[in-house]
Amino acid sequence: MRSLNIDSLVLQIPGLPEFEAKRLALEITRLLAVEELGEAPDEIPRLQVQVPAPAKTNIPHLARQIVAEMMREIRRAT
Repeated sequence: MRSLNIDSLVLQIPGLPEFEAKRLALEITRLLAVEELGEAPDEIPRLQVQVPAPAKTNIPHLARQIVAEMMREIRRAT
C-alpha cells in the first residue's frame, strides 16, 4: 500500500476559529489516511485546491470536499 506524506497543510478560511481549523485539519488527515492512492506519483511538490466554504461551516462536510478535490488533483498528476 502506498503512503502519502504531507509536509505542510495550509488552510485559508476567513472567520474560522482556530479550534475549528484544527478540527478540520484532523478530519482531513483522517479521511486521507483511508484513501487509495493507486498510481499516484511519488512526489507532488505543491498541491492547491479551492472549495467553496458555506457561511455556516460543517466541518465533516468541508473536510470531505477538500479531500475529494485533493484526490482529484493527485490522480490528475499521474
